Amino acid sequence: QNNLILEQESVMEESTSDLRNDYKILNKAWSLHYLQKHKEAIDEVKILLNDQSEIIDKVYQLIGNCYYSLKEYSDAIKYYDKAIEIDPNNSGAYNNKGNSLK
Repeated sequence: QNNLILEQESVMEESTSDLRNDYKILNKAWSLHYLQKHKEAIDEVKILLNDQSEIIDKVYQLIGNCYYSLKEYSDAIKYYDKAIEIDPNNSGAYNNKGNSLK
């Protein structure tokens, strides 16, 4: 039983560490986006698309925002839709999708 508890604690620590690392990547990508380095931001954050990240909806929204800034509206909409599919209450993704449809 003690081994099971230790294994669960280890998994929880890894999960927390992975989530922290995912947020570091996401925050770096947001910084690149704000610096108008949209393609670099997309490249930075795409690693999280292969990962089953808990923040994947935020990743999709950031990619959508980058494509929007690049005036690649159909790609932006595609990523906003993915964010909305994961989190139907993501008002930011709905708002940004609406702006992309103008």
